[in-house]
Amino acid sequence: MAKSKAQHPPITAIGYGNTGSGKTRWAATWPRPMFISTGVERGYDTVEGMKLHCPDAFFEKNRPPINRYVYSAEEALAAWDEATELVKSGEVQTIVQDSLSMYSVLYVNHLKDSGFSGYDLWGKLADHIQNLVISAQKLPANILWMCQASDPTDVGAAGGIFMEGRKTTKVLPPLVSNQLYFRTKMVTEKVEGKSKKTVRYEIHTKKCGAYDAKVRLNPNIESPMVNSTYRDFVKALGY
Repeated sequence: MAKSKAQHPPITAIGYGNTGSGKTRWAATWPRPMFISTGVERGYDTVEGMKLHCPDAFFEKNRPPINRYVYSAEEALAAWDEATELVKSGEVQTIVQDSLSMYSVLYVNHLKDSGFSGYDLWGKLADHIQNLVISAQKLPANILWMCQASDPTDVGAAGGIFMEGRKTTKVLPPLVSNQLYFRTKMVTEKVEGKSKKTVRYEIHTKKCGAYDAKVRLNPNIESPMVNSTYRDFVKALGY
Protein backbone atom coordinates (compact mmCIF):
# COMPACT_ATOMS: atom_id res chain seq x y z
CA MET A 1 0.00 0.00 0.00
CA ALA A 2 1.32 3.45 -0.88
CA LYS A 3 2.18 5.85 1.88
CA SER A 4 -0.22 8.79 1.98
CA LYS A 5 2.60 11.27 2.56
CA ALA A 6 5.70 11.63 0.43
CA GLN A 7 8.92 11.49 2.47
CA HIS A 8 10.92 14.35 0.99
CA PRO A 9 10.91 18.17 0.88
CA PRO A 10 8.55 19.78 -1.65
CA ILE A 11 9.72 19.41 -5.25
CA THR A 12 9.27 22.07 -7.93
CA ALA A 13 9.45 21.32 -11.63
CA ILE A 14 8.67 22.64 -15.08
CA GLY A 15 7.63 19.85 -17.42
CA TYR A 16 7.38 20.89 -21.06
CA GLY A 17 6.74 19.14 -24.34
CA ASN A 18 4.28 18.85 -27.17
CA THR A 19 0.69 17.73 -26.71
CA GLY A 20 0.52 14.01 -25.93
CA SER A 21 4.09 13.74 -24.68
CA GLY A 22 3.12 12.35 -21.26
CA LYS A 23 3.25 15.44 -19.04
CA THR A 24 -0.23 15.08 -17.55
CA ARG A 25 0.14 11.30 -17.22
CA TRP A 26 3.34 11.76 -15.21
CA ALA A 27 1.91 14.52 -13.01
CA ALA A 28 -1.12 12.35 -12.17
CA THR A 29 1.14 9.78 -10.48
CA TRP A 30 2.28 12.28 -7.83
CA PRO A 31 0.91 12.27 -4.25
CA ARG A 32 -2.61 13.69 -3.90
CA PRO A 33 -2.47 16.01 -6.91
CA MET A 34 -4.86 18.82 -7.67
CA PHE A 35 -4.89 19.91 -11.30
CA ILE A 36 -5.70 23.47 -12.30
CA SER A 37 -6.52 22.73 -15.93
CA THR A 38 -7.22 25.33 -18.59
CA GLY A 39 -10.50 24.25 -20.11
CA VAL A 40 -9.51 24.93 -23.71
CA GLU A 41 -6.93 22.16 -23.39
CA ARG A 42 -8.01 18.56 -22.84
CA GLY A 43 -4.91 17.16 -21.18
CA TYR A 44 -6.93 16.04 -18.18
CA ASP A 45 -8.79 13.57 -20.41
CA THR A 46 -5.63 11.48 -19.99
CA VAL A 47 -6.31 11.24 -16.26
CA GLU A 48 -9.92 10.23 -16.86
CA GLY A 49 -8.60 7.40 -19.00
CA MET A 50 -6.16 6.38 -16.27
CA LYS A 51 -9.04 6.15 -13.79
CA LEU A 52 -10.69 3.59 -16.05
CA HIS A 53 -7.75 1.61 -17.35
CA CYS A 54 -4.80 1.93 -14.95
CA PRO A 55 -5.90 3.21 -11.51
CA ASP A 56 -2.87 1.50 -9.96
CA ALA A 57 -0.73 4.20 -11.56
CA PHE A 58 -1.94 6.75 -9.00
CA PHE A 59 0.12 7.24 -5.84
CA GLU A 60 -2.94 6.20 -3.83
CA LYS A 61 -5.27 3.96 -5.83
CA ASN A 62 -8.39 5.14 -4.04
CA ARG A 63 -7.50 8.85 -4.20
CA PRO A 64 -7.42 9.93 -7.85
CA PRO A 65 -6.47 13.51 -8.65
CA ILE A 66 -8.74 16.48 -8.02
CA ASN A 67 -9.35 18.68 -11.06
CA ARG A 68 -10.63 22.19 -11.61
CA TYR A 69 -11.22 23.35 -15.16
CA VAL A 70 -10.66 27.09 -15.54
CA TYR A 71 -11.57 29.35 -18.45
CA SER A 72 -10.27 32.72 -17.26
CA ALA A 73 -7.43 34.13 -15.19
CA GLU A 74 -9.91 34.94 -12.41
CA GLU A 75 -11.11 31.32 -12.27
CA ALA A 76 -7.53 30.07 -12.22
CA LEU A 77 -6.56 32.31 -9.31
CA ALA A 78 -9.67 31.22 -7.42
CA ALA A 79 -8.60 27.61 -7.98
CA TRP A 80 -5.18 28.44 -6.55
CA ASP A 81 -6.87 29.84 -3.43
CA GLU A 82 -8.83 26.59 -3.10
CA ALA A 83 -5.70 24.50 -3.63
CA THR A 84 -3.89 26.47 -0.92
CA GLU A 85 -6.60 25.63 1.61
CA LEU A 86 -6.58 21.96 0.56
CA VAL A 87 -2.81 21.83 1.05
CA LYS A 88 -3.27 23.16 4.58
CA SER A 89 -5.80 20.41 5.31
CA GLY A 90 -3.61 17.67 3.84
CA GLU A 91 -6.10 16.78 1.12
CA VAL A 92 -3.68 18.02 -1.55
CA GLN A 93 0.08 17.40 -1.58
CA THR A 94 0.85 18.31 -5.20
CA ILE A 95 -0.50 21.21 -7.28
CA VAL A 96 -0.33 20.93 -11.06
CA GLN A 97 -0.84 23.97 -13.29
CA ASP A 98 -1.78 22.33 -16.58
CA SER A 99 -0.79 24.25 -18.47
CA LEU A 100 1.06 27.37 -17.43
CA SER A 101 1.47 28.14 -21.12
CA MET A 102 -2.25 28.47 -21.67
CA TYR A 103 -2.69 30.28 -18.34
CA SER A 104 -0.32 32.93 -19.68
CA VAL A 105 -2.69 33.35 -22.65
CA LEU A 106 -5.63 33.75 -20.26
CA TYR A 107 -3.74 36.36 -18.27
CA VAL A 108 -2.85 38.30 -21.42
CA ASN A 109 -6.57 38.41 -22.22
CA HIS A 110 -7.23 39.66 -18.68
CA LEU A 111 -4.65 42.43 -19.08
CA LYS A 112 -6.06 43.48 -22.46
CA ASP A 113 -9.55 43.64 -20.96
CA SER A 114 -8.07 45.85 -18.23
CA GLY A 115 -6.71 48.28 -20.81
CA PHE A 116 -3.04 47.29 -20.90
CA SER A 117 -1.06 47.06 -24.13
CA GLY A 118 2.47 47.09 -25.50
CA TYR A 119 5.43 47.03 -23.12
CA ASP A 120 3.22 47.64 -20.09
CA LEU A 121 1.22 44.50 -20.87
CA TRP A 122 4.26 42.23 -21.30
CA GLY A 123 5.93 43.63 -18.21
CA LYS A 124 2.78 43.07 -16.15
CA LEU A 125 2.53 39.51 -17.46
CA ALA A 126 6.13 38.62 -16.60
CA ASP A 127 5.80 40.12 -13.12
CA HIS A 128 2.54 38.26 -12.49
CA ILE A 129 3.87 34.87 -13.59
CA GLN A 130 7.03 35.36 -11.54
CA ASN A 131 5.04 36.31 -8.44
CA LEU A 132 2.62 33.40 -8.96
CA VAL A 133 5.48 30.90 -9.15
CA ILE A 134 7.33 32.32 -6.16
CA SER A 135 4.16 32.48 -4.04
CA ALA A 136 3.04 28.96 -4.98
CA GLN A 137 6.44 27.48 -4.21
CA LYS A 138 6.30 28.74 -0.65
CA LEU A 139 3.51 26.23 0.01
CA PRO A 140 4.37 22.92 1.71
CA ALA A 141 3.49 21.02 -1.45
CA ASN A 142 5.02 19.78 -4.68
CA ILE A 143 4.41 22.28 -7.48
CA LEU A 144 4.42 21.13 -11.10
CA TRP A 145 4.22 23.65 -13.93
CA MET A 146 3.23 21.90 -17.15
CA CYS A 147 4.03 23.83 -20.34
CA GLN A 148 3.86 23.42 -24.07
CA ALA A 149 7.10 23.32 -26.04
CA SER A 150 8.26 26.02 -28.42
CA ASP A 151 10.01 24.52 -31.45
CA PRO A 152 13.20 26.08 -32.84
CA THR A 153 12.41 28.70 -35.47
CA ASP A 154 15.74 28.34 -37.27
CA VAL A 155 18.26 25.55 -37.85
CA GLY A 156 20.61 25.49 -34.87
CA ALA A 157 18.32 27.62 -32.70
CA ALA A 158 17.16 26.52 -29.28
CA GLY A 159 13.70 25.23 -28.55
CA GLY A 160 12.15 25.75 -25.15
CA ILE A 161 9.14 26.51 -23.03
CA PHE A 162 6.20 28.16 -24.75
CA MET A 163 4.83 31.15 -22.87
CA GLU A 164 3.30 34.43 -23.93
CA GLY A 165 6.04 37.07 -23.87
CA ARG A 166 9.81 36.56 -24.18
CA LYS A 167 10.50 38.04 -20.75
CA THR A 168 8.01 35.64 -19.18
CA THR A 169 9.79 32.63 -20.70
CA LYS A 170 13.13 33.78 -19.29
CA VAL A 171 11.95 34.26 -15.69
CA LEU A 172 10.74 30.68 -15.21
CA PRO A 173 13.73 28.26 -15.31
CA PRO A 174 15.77 29.90 -12.51
CA LEU A 175 12.81 29.59 -10.13
CA VAL A 176 12.48 25.78 -10.14
CA SER A 177 14.72 22.87 -9.20
CA ASN A 178 13.89 20.76 -12.24
CA GLN A 179 13.29 21.55 -15.90
CA LEU A 180 12.18 18.41 -17.74
CA TYR A 181 11.64 17.91 -21.45
CA PHE A 182 8.95 15.39 -22.42
CA ARG A 183 8.61 13.63 -25.75
CA THR A 184 7.30 10.38 -27.19
CA LYS A 185 9.11 7.91 -29.40
CA MET A 186 7.77 4.97 -31.36
CA VAL A 187 9.75 1.79 -30.72
CA THR A 188 9.46 -1.73 -32.07
CA GLU A 189 9.35 -4.56 -29.54
CA LYS A 190 9.13 -8.30 -29.86
CA VAL A 191 5.93 -9.67 -28.32
CA GLU A 192 5.46 -13.44 -28.52
CA GLY A 193 7.83 -13.54 -31.46
CA LYS A 194 6.04 -10.79 -33.37
CA SER A 195 7.14 -7.19 -33.90
CA LYS A 196 4.88 -4.62 -32.29
CA LYS A 197 5.17 -0.83 -32.32
CA THR A 198 4.56 0.87 -28.99
CA VAL A 199 4.80 4.43 -27.67
CA ARG A 200 7.69 5.15 -25.32
CA TYR A 201 7.24 8.18 -23.03
CA GLU A 202 10.59 9.88 -22.43
CA ILE A 203 11.50 12.46 -19.78
CA HIS A 204 14.78 14.14 -20.58
CA THR A 205 16.65 15.40 -17.55
CA LYS A 206 19.58 16.70 -19.59
CA LYS A 207 19.66 18.77 -22.78
CA CYS A 208 18.07 16.91 -25.67
CA GLY A 209 18.96 18.41 -29.03
CA ALA A 210 17.56 21.93 -29.07
CA TYR A 211 15.67 21.49 -25.77
CA ASP A 212 17.17 22.38 -22.40
CA ALA A 213 16.65 20.26 -19.30
CA LYS A 214 18.21 20.16 -15.84
CA VAL A 215 17.87 18.45 -12.48
CA ARG A 216 19.63 20.41 -9.74
CA LEU A 217 19.40 17.75 -7.02
CA ASN A 218 21.13 15.04 -9.06
CA PRO A 219 23.09 16.20 -12.12
CA ASN A 220 23.98 12.57 -12.83
CA ILE A 221 20.39 11.37 -13.10
CA GLU A 222 19.66 9.11 -16.07
CA SER A 223 18.34 10.68 -19.26
CA PRO A 224 15.94 9.89 -20.70
CA MET A 225 13.79 8.31 -18.04
CA VAL A 226 11.38 6.00 -19.84
CA ASN A 227 7.71 5.51 -18.91
CA SER A 228 8.55 7.13 -15.59
CA THR A 229 6.28 7.81 -12.62
CA TYR A 230 6.59 9.94 -9.51
CA ARG A 231 8.13 7.02 -7.62
CA ASP A 232 10.78 6.50 -10.30
CA PHE A 233 11.64 10.18 -10.33
CA VAL A 234 12.07 10.69 -6.58
CA LYS A 235 14.05 7.45 -6.33
CA ALA A 236 16.40 8.77 -9.01
CA LEU A 237 16.73 12.00 -7.00
CA GLY A 238 17.96 9.92 -4.07
CA TYR A 239 14.86 9.92 -1.81
